[in-house]
Order: sequence, then C-alpha cells, then structure tokens
Amino acid sequence: MSSFKKFWVNGSPVQYCGKDNLRQQSAMWQAMLISAGLTPTHTIVIDGFCDWCRWSKNEQEYGKMRLIHTILWPNTARMLLRYFVLRELQPFEDSPFTIEQFKQSYNANLANGLGNLASRVLKMAVSYEVSFDALPAVSQSLSVVIAKHVENFELNKAMDEIWKTIATLDLFVQQKRAVQKVKVDREGAHADIRFLLSSLADIADVLNHLCLLPLTQ
Repeated sequence: MSSFKKFWVNGSPVQYCGKDNLRQQSAMWQAMLISAGLTPTHTIVIDGFCDWCRWSKNEQEYGKMRLIHTILWPNTARMLLRYFVLRELQPFEDSPFTIEQFKQSYNANLANGLGNLASRVLKMAVSYEVSFDALPAVSQSLSVVIAKHVENFELNKAMDEIWKTIATLDLFVQQKRAVQKVKVDREGAHADIRFLLSSLADIADVLNHLCLLPLTQ
C-alpha cells in the first residue's frame, strides 16, 4: 500500500501500451479509476507495433521457438535486443524487425562503434600506464543532454545522442594522436586519455540505465 501511495496517489503515473489498447487505456481504465475515487493516469504513452514476423526468404528457417531460444533467451542477447529496440525502432510508429537488421545494427554501432572506441582507449591507457585512480569524476553531461528525449519517451533520439558523443570521441582520438603525442608530451597525452576514459564511463553509465541492466532471472 505504501508503494501504491508513493507512485500512484502522490506520484505521476504513466501508462505505456500498444496502439491496440488505446480505447481501453485512455477511456475505460480512466473511468474505472475515477469511479474508484483514484487519480487518473497523468500520461498515457501509446506505442507502435514491431513486426517480428516480417522475415525474408533466408530468415524463414527461424521458427518461433528457435528464435526465442537462439536470439531472445540468452541474457547477453536480450541486452543486445534492448539496444536494438531503443536505437532502431520508432517509439510511436510501426517498425519492422529482421535478423539481418539486428546483425547490421550490432556490427555497425556496437562492435565497430562503441566497441572499437573502448578497445582503443583502454589499450592506450594500459600501454602508456595511465593511472585509473586519477580519472576525473563522471560528468553526467550526457545524461543531461538526453534527459529531454527520455522525458518525451523518444528513446531512439536519446540513443542517437549517445552515438553522436561516440563519433565525437572517435574524432578526438584521431586529432590528438596520443601515440605520437606521448613521445613529446607524456603528461598532455595522459590528460587526453583520462578525458576519454571519463567520457567512456559517462557513456557506460547512461547505457546502463537505459538498456543494459541484466534482466532478473
């Protein structure tokens, strides 16, 4: 009862449902709440559909159970699926899904985007003996930038902001040339790498909150 009072009576309750529930959630459920003397929902978010069954000829071999066990069930794959849903699907429109789209998004943005950046920065930090204890505090500046998108339930735009930051950091790595800089300005190179490490921590913190927390088994 204390949680109910905290989150519904004294909070700002939000309902999130598919577009086939528009009438039930926006009219019928609100009438039931009012008749029970309760506060109506503050916000109702109506989502589009994801067409999970729009397979190409090469993907028809994935039966329903095989898809669940090989793609959706393992915990790591479920976290990757969360990323795909947040980044690639439109929040208020119908969106397609295919195995090929899933693979392309993973390779282009996670493996070759965030993955390569993290690998390069961590390798430089270890090679040049940068102290992890001297890192600047996580700025949380990225959290502030994407907050407006999260408040508007535009999670795909929030993910776009994260990958814009990744692209900016990639450019920073290229321009600063830490491999050459460390030979003539070791302290300056260390400062650049510490900035990159702190920025990666910022990205990890935001992603952790958005989509990469493990599901409860």
